[in-house]
This record gives sequence, C-alpha cells and structure tokens, in this order.
Amino acid sequence: MSERRRTVFIRFVFAVMWLAACVPGLSEPVRGSGDGLTAVLTTDPPVIALGRAKVTLELRDGGQPLDDAEVRVLVRMPSMDMGEREEIARPVAGAPGRYAAPAVFSMAGQYVADVTVKKGGAQRKLQLKLSTGMDTRETGGSGRILPIAVFAALVALVGYTLIRMRQTGQRVELRGLAKPQAIMGIVLLAVALAVAMYAVRNWRRPGAMTPIEAQAMEMATPPPPGVAPVVVAPVDRGPVDQSVTYIGQVAGWVDQDIYPRVQGWIVAMPVYVGTRVRAGDLLARLDTSEIRPVLDERRAAVRSAQEAERMAAAEESRASADLTRAHAAVRAEEASVEVSRAELAAAEADLTDARENLNVAQLMVGEASAALTSAEEEHVYRQAELKRALSLRDRGAVSVQEMERARADASAASASRDQARLRVSQAEARVRSAAARVRSAEAAVAAARQRSTAAQERLAAMRAELAAGRAMVTAAMSRRRMSGAEVAQAGAMLRAASTSERYAEIRATADGVITERLMAPGVLAIPGRAILRMSQTRPVRLQASVSESDLARIRVGAPVEVWRLDAPDRRIKTYVSSVAPLVNSGTRTGLVEAIWRDQEPAFAVGEAVTMRVAVASRASALRVPTAAVREQVGGGASVEGRTVTHYVWVARANGPITVARRVAF
Repeated sequence: MSERRRTVFIRFVFAVMWLAACVPGLSEPVRGSGDGLTAVLTTDPPVIALGRAKVTLELRDGGQPLDDAEVRVLVRMPSMDMGEREEIARPVAGAPGRYAAPAVFSMAGQYVADVTVKKGGAQRKLQLKLSTGMDTRETGGSGRILPIAVFAALVALVGYTLIRMRQTGQRVELRGLAKPQAIMGIVLLAVALAVAMYAVRNWRRPGAMTPIEAQAMEMATPPPPGVAPVVVAPVDRGPVDQSVTYIGQVAGWVDQDIYPRVQGWIVAMPVYVGTRVRAGDLLARLDTSEIRPVLDERRAAVRSAQEAERMAAAEESRASADLTRAHAAVRAEEASVEVSRAELAAAEADLTDARENLNVAQLMVGEASAALTSAEEEHVYRQAELKRALSLRDRGAVSVQEMERARADASAASASRDQARLRVSQAEARVRSAAARVRSAEAAVAAARQRSTAAQERLAAMRAELAAGRAMVTAAMSRRRMSGAEVAQAGAMLRAASTSERYAEIRATADGVITERLMAPGVLAIPGRAILRMSQTRPVRLQASVSESDLARIRVGAPVEVWRLDAPDRRIKTYVSSVAPLVNSGTRTGLVEAIWRDQEPAFAVGEAVTMRVAVASRASALRVPTAAVREQVGGGASVEGRTVTHYVWVARANGPITVARRVAF
C-alpha cells in the first residue's frame, strides 16, 4: 500500500469515528428522579415528532408503583415560552403507577417535562429532559443500533481492505505508521475528535439542536403520516379578549444611589449585595470623632446666648417697670397741673369779681357823694327858709301853718342830709372792702400761677423721664431681640452640627434591596460619591419590550396578566401604567410598563416574567379552542419577525362521513 493510500485510509477511519461520536444516543426511555420518586417517560408515537403526542409516565415511590396520585405534566421548551399548558395525567387502566397526558411539540429542539405529583397533602416535583427525534421505546431503539452499526461497518471495511491487500499481494507495513507524518496526522485527527466531542457535550447551548438535528428538522416539519384520532369542539359565539404575550423583566420602582451628606471614614456597613432593607434600616455609619468637639462648642454657645437673653429679658422687665412708674407719675402730675390750672382760673375769676365789686362800690360812693351834696344844699336852703320864716313870724308876716311847714321842711332836709352822709360812709366802707378783696384775689392769682408753673415744670421733667424710660425699654427690647437672634443662631448652628452627627448614620429611605456595594468600611466617604446602590422593591415595575405593531394597540389601563416562568399557575392581574411614546430605531420595539404594588407575590429585581397584555376585546365573536389554531410559515401576518398564516380545521358531518377542510384567517 502506498503512503498516500495509507494516509487516506487513516483519515477515513477517524472521520467515521468522529461521525459516530457526534451522533448522540437517543434510544432509551427518559428516566429521572427527585423528591424520592423515580420516573420513566415514554411517548406515543415512540419517536418524538412535531405535533401532538401522548406521554406516559411510570412513577415509583421507593421501588413500588405510585397509585392514586394527582399528577400534572408540563412539556415545554426551557429556552422559549410557547404558551404550553400544564396537563392532568390520567391513570392508565390495568397498569399500576402509569399515567398518561397529552403534549405538544411545536418545534424541533430540546424539551423538559415538569412533573408535579400530589398525594396525601404532600407535593413532589421532578424534571425530565427529552428532545424531538428521540426514540423512547423501552426495547431499545436506533440510538443504540447506530453506534454498533457504525462500528460493525468500520470493522467490515478494515477486514475487507486487509483481504483485498492480501489478494493483490500487498503487505501491511506497520512500520510506516511510525513515520513522523503518519504520527502527526493521527495526533491531529485524535485532537480534532477530542475537541469536537468536548465542544458538542460542553459548549453547546442548553436546548440547542445538534448539527445533524438542525439539518434533519425544520420549524414547519409536517406531522408523521398515518391516521390519528382527533378531538373536535363546537364553534360558539361570545365575548373574546385579544391579548399579546411577551417575556418581560422586573425593574425596581426607583434605582437609587446612596450618598453620604457629610465626610467621614466608614466604620460600619452591615448590608451586602442582595440584602433586603426596610425604610429606616441602618446602611452605613461614619466616624463622628471630628463632629463631637464642634457639638460641644455649639452647645456652650447656645447656653451663653440663652444666659445673655435671660439678662436682657430681666433688664427689659426692669425698664418696663420703671416706665410704668414714670407713666403713673406723669399721669399724677398731669392731674396736679390740671388742679393748679383750675385754681388759677378760680383765683382769676375771684379777682375779676373783686374788681367788678370795687368798681360798683366806687360808683356807689360817687352817687352817695352827689346825693350828700344835694342833701346839704337842700339842708342849707331849708335852714335859710326857716330863718326867714321865723323872721317873718316875728313880724307877723307868715301864718302859723307856713311856719310849721318851714320847720318841717328844714327837719326833713336835715334828715336827708344825715342819711346821705350815712350812705357815703357805707359806700366808702364797701370800696375799702372791695379793694381789700381785690388785693387778696391778686395775691391768690399770683400764688396759683406760681403753683401752676411749678406743676408744669415738674410735668415737663417727668415727661422727659418718661421718654428716657421708653428709650431704655426700647433699648432693652432691642438687646433682648438681639440676644434671641443670637440664641436662634447658636441653636441653628447646634442643629446643623447635630444634623451632621445624624447624617453620620446613613439609613434607607424606602424598602428595597441592595444591588451594589461601591465602598467598604475603612474608606473615606465624601459627599457626592455614592457608597451603595439600592433598588426600591415596593412597588415594582413590570416591563416588556413590545413589537411596534403590538405597541400601537396597547392602551394605558389595559389589563395585564403576569406570572413567573417557573410558576405559571400563580398569576397576578394588574393594569398597564405607561406605554412608551417612541420606538427604538434599532429593535423596533417600545417599552410597556405595569406597576405591582402588593407585597405578595414578591418579585425580585431583574427577574424574568411573562406578561400577557390585553389589546382588544369583542362582545360577540366566533370562538374556537386555542389549541385548534395552527400556523404555517408564509402569509400576511407577522409574528415575532416571521410571516405566517393562521388556520383551523373545520369539520362538517356529511351523512355518515365527516368532511374536514382548512380555513385560513
């Protein structure tokens, strides 16, 4: 055999071995265990194909068949939510421990079967792995035959080659295998084989198909030929809610960076990434040794200002008391001035009256003097007449009656003269009395005027003292207000220092979870530089990136149904709180957000969830089961970037024959 043929032969042998290594064994039934249970899963049809199938579970508990249990099975793709539902597994008659349930394999790839078993109040779970194209027959399938067949073919080929070499007279020279070129080729092929096997078994993404599966299967692989029974359901009319389902994630209500307000060394930080905190919980403590002396100084300043304020208040009280006394003295002196003024007015009135009386007395003296003069003249005249009458009497010239009349007239004139003299004396006495009264009144007026002047002078002095007292009170009030301002200033400075001391303890402002620890104890914390990052977890925001076509149909307030990927049976209902007004130009998606305010169930920030958003509703529409709706690649509708056609099979009874036809929509 030539060197070239040997090399080609060796490479062919290793290529066949590599092909056999890349083909996985898919023949034996799916087995698994968990929570004390063991399970063996088989399918009908035995080779898992696209479409509907029936899975049969053989459950054992402690080696004994498990009967009278409630079994639920969810067959799903681990890497993609296809809207699968959890089915109830029914016991298989005549087969203890066996349960059967329907399943749907929508597309080629890896699947998992989540099995939930309830019995006697206890619930146990286990998970089985399977994939399309797998042969689950218990008698052994093509997966075991294929490696044996490949190995047998390889042995036959080697034997046939050796026989042919012997028939043609050629010898197998094993020494040629020891040459460096042959050894290098064998080593390279062995390394390639090892790398290929390691890559297939370790680097392949979970749930991904092998290269052979990828070439052998399509997304729209038709169901296997044959006759299979189908279940029909009546078409009815009723209300229909149209919704879209997307995978979303949980976002914190507020992603908050925790900053220190004062500078200091971090001496304690009792929280770590993932720690759940409540409002008021301690997050970090800073060193306060530099703040305490400032606090002592500010407290001393507050006490000093308070003492000064007390002294100013006491001084103000004294000044106010002095001002009150000055007010009382001024009021008393004003009353004294009024009294003196009244006395002066009375004295002046007496003086005026006395002067008027003096004038009247002087007038009466004048009248009395005039009357006295007239009476004396009448007296002289009557005396002269009397003498003449006496003389005539002696001569007998007058009668006795005339003589008596002359005497009477002379006596009357004398009496009138005496009365006139008396009236003059009385009038002069009255003048003297009036003059004395005038002099007394003038003295009283002078004394009253002096008293009034003295009272006014005293009042002016007291008013000056009152003004000085008011000035002192104003000054004392100003000093007290200034002292109060100093107390307020010192108190504010103390509060600022106390606040700085309180700021040394950094506490959570809301419930949340620590997402990042940016500093550690022993590091100098500076205002403006974050030390922790926290995400507020109540309420939380449920967000999903929705395609542009669906985004236009979603409205704020639309109902939303949300559930965890690992707990599809625990669903919550909320409403759309916001719809992004803009679409991302790269992904052509927009953000739809709902808010969950309750405590239960508690979602973890960053957790993936499934969100079903209602986009439309009709009060009356034709309704068919969701499982009856099929899709085919190609058509006028766009679903997740693919153009598909949706259709259902409609069955109508035509006599003894039921005719089915496909209706696209």
